[in-house]
Amino acid sequence: MEEFAEALDDTPTVTLVSQLLHRQLTKRFGPISLDVVQKLKAASIQDLERWGERLLDAPNLQAVFH
Repeated sequence: MEEFAEALDDTPTVTLVSQLLHRQLTKRFGPISLDVVQKLKAASIQDLERWGERLLDAPNLQAVFH
């Protein structure tokens, strides 16, 4: 899985993944705070991948990031 993440670790791809996760989080939990948006924009591809997996089981937004 790490090799896959490294292959995607370029700016346009990270931006697209960040935008996708933003849409998914909003759809699941409703509007998200500016702090979360900033966190998504600053994230590495590895962070985005981890949060995307947590999104599947998280009972709330806070659980995605902890």
